[in-house]
Amino acid sequence: MSVRSFMQEFRQSTEQYFYETEWCWRWQVIFTLRPHSRFVTLARIRAIEKGHGHGSAGLDWLCALADRHGVRLSGIA
Repeated sequence: MSVRSFMQEFRQSTEQYFYETEWCWRWQVIFTLRPHSRFVTLARIRAIEKGHGHGSAGLDWLCALADRHGVRLSGIA
């Protein structure tokens, strides 16, 4: 598994949002990711509608996707 396969599945499961670097998951969460050769940086995560648990669900989905592909996620909370 690799960053490449992770990003491929990520892009298939999301839709490009307003900016080229933003991807929307289920029209609930917007991600900005920066892929590197051995890991992926989560630069930003933003729920479209706050207070409904969508951000948490999106982060859970992203972590499960990374685990499935053996990819390490990095980011700063």
